[in-house]
Amino acid sequence: MKLLWVGPAIIFCFLISNIANAQFNWVLWEYSFLGEGVKADWTVDGAFPDYDLCIKGLNDNVEKLKKAAEKWPGATVNLLDRGLIVFFADVSGKAKQFIWVFKCLPESLDPRK
Repeated sequence: MKLLWVGPAIIFCFLISNIANAQFNWVLWEYSFLGEGVKADWTVDGAFPDYDLCIKGLNDNVEKLKKAAEKWPGATVNLLDRGLIVFFADVSGKAKQFIWVFKCLPESLDPRK
């Protein structure tokens, strides 16, 4: 009678391991510097089941930001390996820059630490 729980216990362990493997193991982090006086820090921008999908998300974000920034009057966009810098002038004519950097890291790593 004591062995009757072994079968369900094995099935339960198998199901739990499959559920754990289905979790999002890669996190897309974004670092944004949007000018003086604005706190810059790493924030989570997405979660993905594998590294390749995370990199695809990273590249998609860079491309969207690039297209948006190219519409700003007088803006210059410089692509980085994993981000971009946008140089522009504010309404008073003062030179400004916005910087976005992205990283794909395993969920166990946090760039804020």
